[in-house]
Amino acid sequence: IDHHVGRLLAHVRREMPDTIVAVTADHGEAFGEHNSHYHGNNLYEAQVRVPLVLSVPGVKGRQVLGPAQVIDLAPTILSLLDIPVPASMRGTDLGPWLAGEQAATLPPAFLELTQKSAVVQGSHKLICDFGGDYCELYDLRTDPEEQVNLINRLPGVAASMQLKLHRWRGSHLRHAAGRVEAGE
Repeated sequence: IDHHVGRLLAHVRREMPDTIVAVTADHGEAFGEHNSHYHGNNLYEAQVRVPLVLSVPGVKGRQVLGPAQVIDLAPTILSLLDIPVPASMRGTDLGPWLAGEQAATLPPAFLELTQKSAVVQGSHKLICDFGGDYCELYDLRTDPEEQVNLINRLPGVAASMQLKLHRWRGSHLRHAAGRVEAGE
């Protein structure tokens, strides 16, 4: 895939040098991981980790480490095109990280699925099932297949990430309610 994406980008740079190219996917696919198949039924990496490749004219290629979200594409592309990003738009402008100007880590990434929500920050990922009232904590750097639940071994990390997740859920619900009130 890398080879063919490289061919596509080389063609675009040659034929349409001012074009921004984004390559991503909407979801992964489970093939038995965590006793799951297909997609849309859990928040483990097999189903939620997708590629995100941005090719921007004049920006040197680099790998940005850390979690990003598909929701970050719209504010990033608008900013790259010097179009004002509406204040109500969710997501993070990844431009400073793409340009190598941002030394700080990316902000947390959030995911949700019915009664489940997750937050990824750095290498840690917290998945909470609010219907079942339990959480799982993984270190994706040392355990990319999410096999060793660290929730009891790293209580400080778990508590900090749970707080971030609860704040996001509250903000997310207020944002959704505002859209409904506004008639969107």
